[in-house]
Amino acid sequence: MKKFNKKILFVLLAGLIAAILGYLGYLYFFKSQTTADITHSECKIKNPDTDGYLIKICNYLKEHPNVQTAAEPTKYKIQKIEENDYLRPTDDKRAPGTKTIIVSLDCCGTGDLAYIDKETKEVIGFSVGDR
Repeated sequence: MKKFNKKILFVLLAGLIAAILGYLGYLYFFKSQTTADITHSECKIKNPDTDGYLIKICNYLKEHPNVQTAAEPTKYKIQKIEENDYLRPTDDKRAPGTKTIIVSLDCCGTGDLAYIDKETKEVIGFSVGDR
């Protein structure tokens, strides 16, 4: 009778340990791969660009939690920077024709784009690339 109770206790304990390890694995591997939750994180960029665009983009995304990103904003790298007449992102009300800096980021197929006002150096919009 005592052996039977020990076996049940062992199976229950092993199941509990497996469930805990499974949950921790889920948090580590899958939760970190989904849309970045940066509302509580700080924007610390390991290799900041000389113009400070990466910090500005990260702060913009932190201030606009409704923008869904596919990558952690602190891990972005700049692919290219272009200057263009204003392309209106959906979340900005500036007049067309404003000189804009378009920063292409290294994420997600076609890449995420950040729109920066050339004059004020303020991030004025963000466009999520093709996933």
